Amino acid sequence: MENLDKNFTPDSARYAETLSEFIKCKTISDEAYFDKSQFTAFIDYAKNRFPKVFEKGEYIDFDGGILIKIKGESNMCPVVLMSHYDVVPENGKWSFDAWSGEIKDGVIYGRGAVDTKGSLAAIFEGVEGLLNENIILKNDLYIISSSKEEIAGKDVPDMVEYLKNKGVKPYFVIDEGGGIVDAPIPGVKGKC
Repeated sequence: MENLDKNFTPDSARYAETLSEFIKCKTISDEAYFDKSQFTAFIDYAKNRFPKVFEKGEYIDFDGGILIKIKGESNMCPVVLMSHYDVVPENGKWSFDAWSGEIKDGVIYGRGAVDTKGSLAAIFEGVEGLLNENIILKNDLYIISSSKEEIAGKDVPDMVEYLKNKGVKPYFVIDEGGGIVDAPIPGVKGKC
């Protein structure tokens, strides 16, 4: 990666490259721009980039939506890490190619970098790293990523139904989140 900042470590170079390559896939879920080959390319790249995740995990395709179960020592407190890899079309004027995945001055540019190919890249990199270290998870782990979040599609509702039918009750779910706010709901104090 020729444009990487001098402060990048070999691992951060890999992480940046992963997100850059994710961005290059035009995974636009809007019907007017939908190109199935872009979603296929995204999943193919993920399979090649994260061989341990797909080797150790049970992967199920939900019409483009990704569900991967990595078995832990117990199924009592399963964890779900969620994201979505579909994006909206580029709109407005961009100062660079929205699909370039350009890395410049320590920043990765392109559609989906923040919403939420970045979090999916972090999930995959983190889990792949654990598996490469032969870490055995205490609890089952599910990686779930929607291919239709931007259009309120059925892939994640279908995954939820699948998990319900399997008797899976997540101990907690981490999704894309939002801003840090004071007292987000009644009864909760502090910043969340």
